[in-house]
Amino acid sequence: MSSGVDLAIISGRQSLAVKKRTRELGIKHVYQGVTDKLPIYSKLIAKLNLGDSQVAYIGDDYPDLPIMKRCGLSITVPHATDLIKTNSNYTTVRPGGNGAVREVCELIMVAQGTFGKQTGKYLR
Repeated sequence: MSSGVDLAIISGRQSLAVKKRTRELGIKHVYQGVTDKLPIYSKLIAKLNLGDSQVAYIGDDYPDLPIMKRCGLSITVPHATDLIKTNSNYTTVRPGGNGAVREVCELIMVAQGTFGKQTGKYLR
């Protein structure tokens, strides 16, 4: 987030752990228990004044497909089904729940040219 990227979670599940963790991290856009994710996605990108091409989305199951087919960069994890992988631009090396989100964040920061600035403070 400090590199200028808004983060959001749109999940079909409800989890107190996700609620607590996103609050700790300061993630403002958290939607849980969502069965049809596309309307939430559409409202969110309109609220943030973004176009589909400006969005990276990580999905791993069929309810993610409508967004994955619209967004600029669709990403999945190694354990996703073949249909999800076929409709994804990138499959992470790390599995979901074991560093996949960090991998994507670092990938985006490298592409933006902000990775060194964001991590340099830890190398001093």
